[in-house]
Amino acid sequence: MKIFFYQVSAFVVSLILFNPPTFAADNFFLPGDAYFPTELTEGDFEALGDSKLITYSSLGGYKPSFNGYAGYGMAKLESLDDDFLTNLKRAYQHYRSIGPREAIQRHMNGKLTLVPSDSLRVLIYPKGFIETTPSLGIRYNERWMTEVMKFGHPPENVRLCCLIDDKDAVIDSWRNAERIPPLPATLPKGKLEPQTMLKEPILIQGPIVAIVLHPFPSLEDFFYPIKDNLNIIIVDSESAKEFQFDFYKLKLVQELE
Repeated sequence: MKIFFYQVSAFVVSLILFNPPTFAADNFFLPGDAYFPTELTEGDFEALGDSKLITYSSLGGYKPSFNGYAGYGMAKLESLDDDFLTNLKRAYQHYRSIGPREAIQRHMNGKLTLVPSDSLRVLIYPKGFIETTPSLGIRYNERWMTEVMKFGHPPENVRLCCLIDDKDAVIDSWRNAERIPPLPATLPKGKLEPQTMLKEPILIQGPIVAIVLHPFPSLEDFFYPIKDNLNIIIVDSESAKEFQFDFYKLKLVQELE
């Protein structure tokens, strides 16, 4: 029975990934998602300290369709205090010193935007996530289709909008969705419409960490963390610690000061 399930799942996933609807919505953060992805440049930090607002980014994982929206493109980080921000700046300075400098296109909040490639790719997760689930960049959201349809999209016009375009990643998301806790978030009030992007942010609550990705590896590498020299920096109010993956396990490299 399990063999049959995985065969059918792989077939369905292949259809969704490689035959997406012609008129499909662009998905941002959906209630039930495990994380909120964003990108930060040096110029963002001053405003971030005042507003605590971040913008959703697909990190180059999927192309915009420009056929409507679903989900929430802005988030306010309730627990982003001065110490958290200082440690995030430490992570930025550390990886900026080794990152490339050319500008790249990213899909951010429904628009193609030129982003300096020395920006940080940052994943906001509940604290403790990485210790139990080392694969990064997966929604782990079994309610994603229901949430997309709340914005007025019919079933035939929805798509997964995976940051990692890989059938094994989607199957892993389905298989483990029930055991992976979602990122706690309070939703703003407002009318959900398929063609209008919500400007109000969600409020991300509770203890969180910012997982800062090394600038060179692809996002897929962090789903399969088996390569050599695959590093991340885990940031919170207490510290900014760089870790290296050792075949799905984390090994402390250094604490940034």
